[in-house]
Amino acid sequence: MLRAWDSGFEMHLKPRRLVRAMADVAARLGVTIRWEQGQFHGGRCTVDGKDVVILNRRHPPEVQMVILADVLRTLPLNSIYIRPAIRDDINTLLAGD
Repeated sequence: MLRAWDSGFEMHLKPRRLVRAMADVAARLGVTIRWEQGQFHGGRCTVDGKDVVILNRRHPPEVQMVILADVLRTLPLNSIYIRPAIRDDINTLLAGD
């Protein structure tokens, strides 16, 4: 996924803004997003039957994008409105595998 960012594909948003936008999309689809600090990679888990994504605040946005892209690939993105620029960037990341 980082290949899309690193190989010169034109992205609409800067990494940090894209991470926030991706987290917002996941939250709108029912996934709880938590930003924590510590010695962990981060990822998706289930807590009390609810989907939760934990992102490490210390990691660069490019790492957080990978985690969020893995989550977004499993969600029904076509069921909600996503601004075209954000949708393009998400699709570029998902196609970069």
